[in-house]
Amino acid sequence: MSSKQLINYINTIKPKSDWDRLFVPQIGKMSNIEEAIDELRELRNRVAHCKFFRKKHYKTCLRLLRTLNRKVNKALKVVMSIDFQELNSEYAYNSLEILSNSIKEFGKGISEIILSSLEPLTTMAVNSTSNALKRLADSIVPALFYSFPNSKTTINGFKREKNKKYTKNV
Repeated sequence: MSSKQLINYINTIKPKSDWDRLFVPQIGKMSNIEEAIDELRELRNRVAHCKFFRKKHYKTCLRLLRTLNRKVNKALKVVMSIDFQELNSEYAYNSLEILSNSIKEFGKGISEIILSSLEPLTTMAVNSTSNALKRLADSIVPALFYSFPNSKTTINGFKREKNKKYTKNV
């Protein structure tokens, strides 16, 4: 996963404020809201501290207040039309679903890592067990020829010779 994909994924699962979830899609971002409020504060301080408040300050103040007022009125209309309980439960459900899928993907990844690291061990264990069983069979067959003289003439690749000795067929 690239860093850009990881950042996008984190942004999809991180909690969002009600403003980001509810108002931004309806009224758009107010990226300059803090700047506007700061500018209004400076203009307010000019009046409060008896400094000159010129016509250009008044026009700037009106422009900022009208813009903020329009945005706030749009936000209020959004608030009045939303069933917050249903919306929040839907948001919680979606967040839990994303979390559940993330845990599943994490589990799959961990399983693949564990299985890939166990594969060489499994192969080694099977080969080791197979070799041990082959050596065991190689040592048992001659004993069978000795213990059962009337048995088959060939067992598991070993051939009985007439003088009761045995040889391995290659």
